[in-house]
Amino acid sequence: MSVSFTEIYNQALSRLDDPILLKTYKENSQEFYRVMYWRLRAAIADFTIPESTVYILQDYTEPIFYSESIEAAGNQTTFELSDSEIILEDALILNVSVDGLSADEYSITDNKIVFDDAVDEGGEVSIVYYKDGMFNGELSRTEQEILSLFVVKAWAEKERNFLLDIRRLISDKDFKLISEANSLREKNNWYTAIREEAENKMKFFSWKDAFSDRKKK
Repeated sequence: MSVSFTEIYNQALSRLDDPILLKTYKENSQEFYRVMYWRLRAAIADFTIPESTVYILQDYTEPIFYSESIEAAGNQTTFELSDSEIILEDALILNVSVDGLSADEYSITDNKIVFDDAVDEGGEVSIVYYKDGMFNGELSRTEQEILSLFVVKAWAEKERNFLLDIRRLISDKDFKLISEANSLREKNNWYTAIREEAENKMKFFSWKDAFSDRKKK
């Protein structure tokens, strides 16, 4: 059974205590998924054994990020996306607004939006669309857990590197006088712990996989 990227993100979120990330998740879901997608790409690269899992992780359907603004050519109720391959019913996220105000009273058919009330000429209809990515093969719960840990590791690495960049920009003396010095120690310890946990679980899973039924098939 295929596994959506969102399932992996949700598992990773349970280990992430980042107020900025959580705020983005609530206020700009598409941007949240865009950020997490690049962490997932890093996580896939980190999952190096067993070979059977690596093969599954390389076979996935890319997520789709799409946005468009359409100006009403007259008093208009129906708006069609310029990309005919975008099927709105497939969206995990679909935000529709008219002149900057969120719209609720509309229906969708394929890649068309039909409003209950006509949009005045010159009015701007904005659409934000996101379709989830998907691993096409079957991933066990253990594989999903390990992959989500590598997502957390990728996020922790970014946070640690950000503070290292600050340290390089200012003198070591000044760095020690500000709170970032303590933050760097905490982030580095967090990164190391997550990395070791993910790698150890991956190695143990790989050892078990060598004797599993899936390996024998």
